[in-house]
Amino acid sequence: MNDPFVIKEDNKKIKDKKLDNTYSKFYVGESELSVNARDGIRRMFDSKKVNYLLWFFFFIIILFVSRLTYLQILNGDYYLSLAEGNRVRIKPIKAVRGIIYDSKNNILVRNEPSFLLQIVPADFYASDQENILDKSAEFLGISKDEIVKKLESQSKYSYQPILIEDNIPYQQALDLKVTSNLWAGVEVDVSAKRKYEYDRYISHVLGYTGKITENDMDLVTSGQYLLNDYLGKSGIEQFYEKQLKGIDGKKQIEVNALGKEQNVISEIQPVKGESLVLNIDIELQKVFFDAIEGQLKKIRATKGAGIILNPNNGAVLAMVSIPSFNNNYFNNKSASAELLEIFQNQDQPLFFRALQGEYPSGSIFKPMVAVAALSEKIIDANTSFLSSGGLRISQWFFPDWKSGGHGVTNVTKALAESVNTFFYYIGGGYLDFTGIGIAKIVEFGKKFGLTKKTQIDFPVEGEGFLPSKQWKQDYKKEKWYIGDTYNASIGQGDILVTPLQMAVMYSAIVNGGDIYAPQFLKAKISGNSENIKYNNPKLLEENIIDDEYLEIVKKGLGQAVTIGSAKYLSLLPVSSGGKTGTAQVGGDKMPHAWFAGFAPYDKPEIVIIVLIENGEEGSRYAVPVAYDVFKWYFADRNKNVE
Repeated sequence: MNDPFVIKEDNKKIKDKKLDNTYSKFYVGESELSVNARDGIRRMFDSKKVNYLLWFFFFIIILFVSRLTYLQILNGDYYLSLAEGNRVRIKPIKAVRGIIYDSKNNILVRNEPSFLLQIVPADFYASDQENILDKSAEFLGISKDEIVKKLESQSKYSYQPILIEDNIPYQQALDLKVTSNLWAGVEVDVSAKRKYEYDRYISHVLGYTGKITENDMDLVTSGQYLLNDYLGKSGIEQFYEKQLKGIDGKKQIEVNALGKEQNVISEIQPVKGESLVLNIDIELQKVFFDAIEGQLKKIRATKGAGIILNPNNGAVLAMVSIPSFNNNYFNNKSASAELLEIFQNQDQPLFFRALQGEYPSGSIFKPMVAVAALSEKIIDANTSFLSSGGLRISQWFFPDWKSGGHGVTNVTKALAESVNTFFYYIGGGYLDFTGIGIAKIVEFGKKFGLTKKTQIDFPVEGEGFLPSKQWKQDYKKEKWYIGDTYNASIGQGDILVTPLQMAVMYSAIVNGGDIYAPQFLKAKISGNSENIKYNNPKLLEENIIDDEYLEIVKKGLGQAVTIGSAKYLSLLPVSSGGKTGTAQVGGDKMPHAWFAGFAPYDKPEIVIIVLIENGEEGSRYAVPVAYDVFKWYFADRNKNVE
């Protein structure tokens, strides 16, 4: 008997549940239940689909965990710093550039506040760019395209500011600061620009600063400078850039969503640049400049140079180059027309004639030839030759400047009156007298430093040139003649010297034979004004010539003032010595006018070199410059002090 409580399944095969007319028959006891699978009880889900879904969710979880591991563990530090970079940044604090003083503590170069606008690309490009561009251009009075061009010079994701405009007037900068407070990435900051107090009087010496250019990019990549920095481009500003610049500081700041500073987290203070004290006496510089410029105007010339050294230590007391320029133009955008005029001027105002100019020396070269002849013992103080107007070699005639000659002449008279014949004799020889020859002239010229740089503390300098037989053969493909030696003996021909080289040479003649490197720098000041480090004289060569021979030459230079070509200086209240020079330049151009002198005669304090380009005779136009300078230095300045 069947148990009514046991459910029995029919032996009929159950068809696929996907079919519409599938039936399942069950027995409940003796009763048969027939249920349509579509309308009645059926399976509610598919186990395969459940498995697929579980695997999908498992894959998503694995992917999420892997990405989380990559971000949080493997690259956690990187993304943390990146996130912090949006909130915490390092901002440089510019060091104050050192001041430059003259030897009397007059300020030559100072710093003035300068307002600038810069844009941080990473903040700017995440904001309403067009609106900021329009308003910035309107405020600054520049084109929108100009701003865009500057922005395109750097990555959009950079946090380093791009300089858009500097030297913004104070009131405009103040208004811009307030207005731009809600402009993302826009910063109005204050920096310092250089103010040159005596502009054209000393512009070549001081030089100027300028923006970082493509040529300076190695300084940016090495981390020494930022793209918006200024650095020395010429003169003392360039040579002593490292000392003047100082060491920048930095501060860690929190910024808001616009990139504006909110809080300072930490700060490292900058170290101010060293201030420089120069040997230059600015009042002497002005007197010297005005004296040269005055003589140039008299003859309607435009170019000249001058140097004043202390012969006892090489200190540069004054250095003039005309035409000059105003170095403040290089820090002033509104002076673009003036800068264009400077660059287009055919007289080359930026050319530092006193240091870079290489000129035929004329007769101021003669004292060196006299020293050589005395040292080689081919003459002494009493050796004399007859000057009757010049020497004739075959069809060539080598004249004196004085018609009829100077009569019987020894070395001191030859220097005093600049007698060419005497130097023809001792340089190239004549008849049965043998001169020292071109090789010895070059040898002694090198002793006095006439073929190399003087090692002055300055970025650029000429080297000069002394010809030789080998040079002429190699370069001109010509034989060396006695006339070439004669010309060299009086400072003509192919000889080239810089005014500074001649200043060093004359310093050695009057100081006992010592060669000093000329120096602009007198001292450096670090921190407070009490921390002063003085610059020691730089002695390059010592006692290069015997005092006996130098005294003979010096005596001749003294007689040039008392009875010779520089007699105008005898009117001074101070004794002096010197040598005039008239250097032929060829063609139809007027010769250069030179004067090299010193004072006082017994214990020289200053050596002066004056060059008037195309200025005719040295005695006529160069000597008066020396007169004005000596008079002021030894007489008038003391009156002004009183």
